[in-house]
Amino acid sequence: MRRRIDDMDRKLSVAQKFADGGRLYKLLATIAMVGIFVAAGIIVLAATQVLKISPGLFGTAAMIGILSLALISILPWIRRIENNEYKTVSIAFVSVIAVCAVLWIVSDWLVVAMVTNHNAGVALLWFVKIAVILSLQLMVADVVAVMYLRFKKSYIPFQIITYLSYGFIDFYLTFLFCCINIVDGNIKVSNAFGLLGSHLMIALIALAVVYAAISSSILRFIQERRKRNMVNDYYEGKIKNLDTDEEVQEKEEPKEEPKETPEQKLEKLKKLYDQQLITKEDYEAKKAEIMKEL
Repeated sequence: MRRRIDDMDRKLSVAQKFADGGRLYKLLATIAMVGIFVAAGIIVLAATQVLKISPGLFGTAAMIGILSLALISILPWIRRIENNEYKTVSIAFVSVIAVCAVLWIVSDWLVVAMVTNHNAGVALLWFVKIAVILSLQLMVADVVAVMYLRFKKSYIPFQIITYLSYGFIDFYLTFLFCCINIVDGNIKVSNAFGLLGSHLMIALIALAVVYAAISSSILRFIQERRKRNMVNDYYEGKIKNLDTDEEVQEKEEPKEEPKETPEQKLEKLKKLYDQQLITKEDYEAKKAEIMKEL
């Protein structure tokens, strides 16, 4: 019984540690929060003309915001790395998020450069297109990976609906951006773009968005309820098992009796002899043994 309770204590301790995160997690979370406040502060001060409005200023604010959002995105995977859970998968996601962040930062500064140099527009369009497509794949892969690691073989129907819905949304948006091409410095839309506007495709994408939202919400609700039930069952079970349930109460370990002194042994031996429970020969022999202990 005690072993079961200790095991539950250990699991709850690990769960709490996982929820809180380690030193690197807390450091990156702090940097991300500070970055968001700094970026928002720059934008507000520029909008109120406290700071001089310039492309470089907004480029800096956007870069800080991008880095902060990238840090927030990698926090769940950093937490898994610190807890030695799915390290290979976690490192892969952290790497892809870092690549996406670099692409968006480059796009950000190309926007700044395009203000003064229109030749930067072609490079900007390519970087934005690549960044958007890669980010879409990353977001869908992140949702699928997190959901699978969280539920595994539980709630399979909801998982399948979620995966298919997000997969179709990813396909639709990726195909949409692939239809936009840059030819000779000009933006051209592929003829296949018209397929995305058909009634069937619009109905399918609408269904995918609705189903993804519903199934994801249900799975999140199930996960939160499961956590609450686990904690409630643990504490209620602990009180019951220790205080009220006689069938599963832990057996008390026999307490070791204190050792008798030679004087106490002689006194007990004398009482046995006086009550004629032992013979005089036994009394004398045992007394001789006890006397050696003095």
